[in-house]
Amino acid sequence: MPLAQRRFVVLASLYFFVLSTAVAAAEDDRDKKVDRYDRIVDAFIQYDIGQLRGEKGAQANQGFLALQGDDAIPALVRGANKAAHLTQSCPIMVIANKLQQLLSQTSDQGMLRYALQHLDGSKGIYGQYIESLKAQAKQLLRELDGTPEQPSERVLNKGGTAGQLRRSKMPIEKWSKDDLLEAITEEGVGAVQALEELKARKGNEYTAALAEAVTRVNDSLKPIARALLAQRLTRMTDDTLRAMLKGDDREVRAAAAYAVGYKGSPLYHELVETMKDRDATVALNAQQSLIKLSGEDLGPAEGASYAERFAASKRWRLWVEKHIDELHKR
Repeated sequence: MPLAQRRFVVLASLYFFVLSTAVAAAEDDRDKKVDRYDRIVDAFIQYDIGQLRGEKGAQANQGFLALQGDDAIPALVRGANKAAHLTQSCPIMVIANKLQQLLSQTSDQGMLRYALQHLDGSKGIYGQYIESLKAQAKQLLRELDGTPEQPSERVLNKGGTAGQLRRSKMPIEKWSKDDLLEAITEEGVGAVQALEELKARKGNEYTAALAEAVTRVNDSLKPIARALLAQRLTRMTDDTLRAMLKGDDREVRAAAAYAVGYKGSPLYHELVETMKDRDATVALNAQQSLIKLSGEDLGPAEGASYAERFAASKRWRLWVEKHIDELHKR
């Protein structure tokens, strides 16, 4: 073989070796990044349901809050699917909020298609909420690729109520409060979107409307409505939450007890008192918030009687009084 040809073969072999090594390294880096994002989301779920506490829990929360960019979207999709099967509402709502934010910011159609193809609402307590996320991803994809919007699912060719036909002619942002409360009783993704719109709007009347919605939606939507109400109350001041913990509406009390823990509001004594609430859900939410804020779990066990909850509230009161200065420094 001529020298020039041998040199070409050697150089070509070297080029393909370097190229294959670079490709393998890039794939390895991508796999490590995917694994890292999955670990961050999984750790956050463990933190949010009270199984990862203390400094490790705080680090898990900070790691999740820091997630940004398109690369985090697949891990958030997988995390949302996992959280949809949990009884606790906090993980699915927080993950969904982060996912909605990143999907609305991306210009990568591939990422939107990934979300559309892999979000799975076929099972789980919050399955209908997952379906709502898919509908949002579909709409964002249409906007990016210029696909004409399909006729609204609310337009009924074979008839419908006057309210349904009226709402079908305008965007949900234009619906009245009564329109939204009527829509939540219907089937499908539209009911979830109406609940989300109630959550998003400002004003005490919409807080009351969302609390009313919890009592009006069908059983499959109640966990979603309660979770959205709790998320809405995280926007409230500590003084407002303090008052809500003592209010007449059990749904508002339960949501406020959740919101205190999620916000990190220093209402420790108020949560201890709320653990004595006659409503078991309100008391349980107060306990979960105390666990999240303190990193401790002084009981009671799930399904405890009122007497057991009352006894546990005494343990919590003594613990809070002993550690109040430390708690206020966090």
